[in-house]
Amino acid sequence: MNKGERAKIKQLEHELLVISSRQEAILATLSDVIIIEVDTHNIFTWANQAGFAFFGDDVIGKEAAFYFAGEQTASQVVPSPLDEHHDLICFQNWQRRKDGEKRLLAWQGLVLKDESGNVAGALSSAHDITEQKRENERLQQIEERWLAITESTQDAILMMDPEGRVSFWNRAAERMFGYTSVEALGENLHDLIAPARFHQAYRTGFQEFQQTGQGSAVGSILDLKAIRKDRKEISVQLSLSAVKMNDGWHALGLIRDISDRKRVEEEIEQYGVELAKRNKELQDALTDIRQLTGMLPICAACKKIKDNKGYWQGVESYITKHSKAVFSHGLCPECEKKIYEDLEILKNENA
Repeated sequence: MNKGERAKIKQLEHELLVISSRQEAILATLSDVIIIEVDTHNIFTWANQAGFAFFGDDVIGKEAAFYFAGEQTASQVVPSPLDEHHDLICFQNWQRRKDGEKRLLAWQGLVLKDESGNVAGALSSAHDITEQKRENERLQQIEERWLAITESTQDAILMMDPEGRVSFWNRAAERMFGYTSVEALGENLHDLIAPARFHQAYRTGFQEFQQTGQGSAVGSILDLKAIRKDRKEISVQLSLSAVKMNDGWHALGLIRDISDRKRVEEEIEQYGVELAKRNKELQDALTDIRQLTGMLPICAACKKIKDNKGYWQGVESYITKHSKAVFSHGLCPECEKKIYEDLEILKNENA
């Protein structure tokens, strides 16, 4: 071996050392990533520190299926493994950790080939996504419960985004206002269901809400007017809350149609007015009756009655003033007989 060849070999050794050092550095930064190499029989031939920490120090030489949790086979878990038609394989499966705990791993594998292009094995990396899956399942359960509640309630539940657009619209809202969720989502909420005479006031209040999440309606229960798709105005009760999210303040509203209740309240109020009027009439009548009861001072000669101020009044005048009685004038039989007799006497005398 001449001097030039030795220098070339030394240069290659140096390059290999640099590559090896770089690989070690890369692997060191992937402390939470499991990296495993398998041969064409799915036998573990190499593992990084994370791989040993997960599977155990005796992982080398074990078949991959040895660590499968539950009833799984390699053909069920790995899609078309280790063939010349797939350079990259991705899959998820439940693995048994060295302490026996069942964990879900997400794998990404690269098929290894020899100088002739034949499959020699695979190098795979895996992330433990057990907690992520559990969190996703928890969030899914929360979402399912939320949907079950919002879809079964008789009250309309709406959400408005920081731009004032409808972002949630449940079935009760569809029934109450006549718009489907497809029609309502993305529309300006105030323009959609608020009567036009209130638009300016809503826009003014919404500016404060956008900035602070505060407003006169937030945290309150208000009786308002709303308008349906058919332009019919209805009475509603609104309970409004503010929710801060990454993109700003969102509004969550619970709306109940109180049109029937308002109609009953108006009927009760009108009945109360009528009842008060009738009560006053009755009180006035009772007052008049009281004024005509008891002992009345009356003149034995002229039959005038003395009032409570000391004035003497005729019976007709007194009763008319102190009651609602109305007099009709006529003659009783005795007076009629006497008057006609007197007239007859005068007539005979004049004759």
